[in-house]
Order: sequence, then structure tokens, then C-alpha cells
Amino acid sequence: MIDDLNKIMVEVTGRCNAMCPNCSRNIDGIKLDYDALGPASGWDMPMHIVKKVFTNRMLNAVDDIELNGCFGDAPSHPDFKNIVRHIVANSPGYKETRVQVHTNGSIHSTEWWRELAEITNVPNMSFVVHFAIDGVDQETHSTYRRLTNLQKVFDNAKAFMDNGGETQWEMIEFDYNAHQVPIARSMSKEMGFGQFNVKKGNRNFVYLKNKLENKPVIKAEESKKHKKTNITVEQRPKFKALEKFVKKEFDDNKSTKQNLEQYAKKTDIVCKWDQPKEKGIFVEYDGVVHRCCYTGDNHRIFPKEWKDKIVSNYGEKFNNLHYHDMQTILAHDYFHKYLPQSFEDPTGSGYQRLTKCIENCGKHRHLLN
Repeated sequence: MIDDLNKIMVEVTGRCNAMCPNCSRNIDGIKLDYDALGPASGWDMPMHIVKKVFTNRMLNAVDDIELNGCFGDAPSHPDFKNIVRHIVANSPGYKETRVQVHTNGSIHSTEWWRELAEITNVPNMSFVVHFAIDGVDQETHSTYRRLTNLQKVFDNAKAFMDNGGETQWEMIEFDYNAHQVPIARSMSKEMGFGQFNVKKGNRNFVYLKNKLENKPVIKAEESKKHKKTNITVEQRPKFKALEKFVKKEFDDNKSTKQNLEQYAKKTDIVCKWDQPKEKGIFVEYDGVVHRCCYTGDNHRIFPKEWKDKIVSNYGEKFNNLHYHDMQTILAHDYFHKYLPQSFEDPTGSGYQRLTKCIENCGKHRHLLN
């Protein structure tokens, strides 16, 4: 229920100016996946849905709001500042609300970012923008963050910080940029970023699955602006630890496919979004509500699985804010019965696990944190 929530993540848009090879919104870093995204006319969450999400009741309940998601870059929403204004205007003044925005930062003018800092400089609110910066030079940064301009990112971050905005530098560590992590950490301090964060375990289980199936860890195709580059994390300590762990769990007499299927059925799952003081939900740009951001794109990335396991039981509209209010959605059996029982006893209960639950909250997860 709404009053039990501590956090909410909202993907206000499916738009993004970048073309990162491992992102769900594109195919190998060269073209948009319209089958997953849907038509562009539906990429931006309309304000009436924004207001159904950020009600006074919701804003009173949660302490943490994250504007992030599986497909879009939040500031790409054409009405992003008004969304932020709505949150600011309706947040309770008796407690501190933490709002976090994740972006590649390579959009808008420096003036736009200065104004955003002004809008969010209010009492009892911590408003932090996380800039995704994966290298200290343009070539390294854009190996993964395709179609972004590093200097523009730095200029925008500086404009936001100079007007009182709080920032953090987010870096994903791959084999090709690991040597730049210490340099980036030093630069972040010099430039005034409040914190420097390195993601080392993000999606490692997916990467390992690719490797076991003799596929590129992260497949990238050639485009006019980028050479073909299959990016890896195979030398990273977290990846090696995961590989060693899974090898122990697997039976050498079975095929890779059999082992992965067996692991999926038997591994312990602890939902990170349904813990005491860590209860959260995720809302997609089209108004669909999920338990978490991991399952947020399950129906798009694995449409057959979603149809066979979920739609066959509940239909297509049970968790959509265009048809129901938030309280009704959160009271649905999918959240209170299907997901918990799929974690505890998928065979006996008949509630089959979702792939995203296995990948992100399975037993191997302790190696990735």
C-alpha cells in the first residue's frame, strides 16, 4: 500500500539522446528498438499521470524519489521542469525529501541547468543530479556513452553546481576504462562533484550468460560515428568472482542452457525492493507500475514470458495508471501473492519466476554489491 512505501522510482520519459550499447531502448547501439519502446508519441508521461503518481499521500509516504528508469533520460522530458516544480510544491515541509535524477547530462543549455538548480533550492529537500560519465576524455567516455559530448556534460554539471545544485559522478567500470577510474575520482573532487561512484557489478549476471553462450559480453555494432566495439567486463574482479561462483553451482555434466534453467528454478531470491525500510515501486513512462526497475522492462525485453506468466492471469491493464489509481494497483494479487510466492516456492505455488527477478535478486547477487 502507498503508506508502506519508503521510495519510488519514476521513469518520466522514454526519450534519450544517447545510444549506449547495453541499453534496453536500442539494438547494439545503432538503432532504436521501437518494438520495446512503442511509438514516440507515447514516450513522455503526461502531467495528469505525473499527478496520479506524485499525490500528497505518496509524497507524505516516501522519503526517496528517483527520476530514473530502464529506457529514458529524465531531463529529456519536454516538461521536466514542471514535473520537478510539482514535486517541490507538493512535498511535505515537515520532513526532508531526497530527490535523485539520473542523466547523461549531454542535453540542454547551461542556462537550463542553472534554472533547474534554482527551482530545486528549497528547504527540506535534497535534490541530487547523478551525471553518467564513463571516462575522462571524449573517446573513452563515448565508447559506451555513444552520441554524448563530454565537454557539454562537464559544462552543464558546472552550471548546475555553480548555482547551488548538488551532483554525483557515476562511472561504469569496464575493462577498457578501468585505468581511468583513479583519474576520474580525482577530477570529480577538483570539479566539485559531491560524490564519485563506480558501478562494478551492474548486469554482470547478464554478461556472464552472454559469455557462457559464446556471445559478446556487450554487443556494439558499427555506425557512422562509432567503430564496432564489443565491450567486456571479463577482467573485472566482480565478474571473475561471479563466474567462479556460478561454476560451482553448475553441474559439469549438463549443458549451459540446462544449468542456467536449473539455477533459475532453485536459486534463493530476496527482493531488494520489498524489505523493511526499503519498500519501493517503479512507474514506467506509460503509467505501468512495477515492483522495481528490474522488472520494469521485463514485459518489453521478454514479452512472451510476460504474456504467458502475467497477462494470462491478470490481463494487460491491471497495473496501469491510465485505468486504475495507485492504491488499487498496489493492492493487486500480483504484488501481494504472485511475486512473493514465485520467490519462495515457484514449483509448488505455480507462480513462475520472472527472468529479471532471477538476474537481479538471485543468490549470486551478494557478489555484485
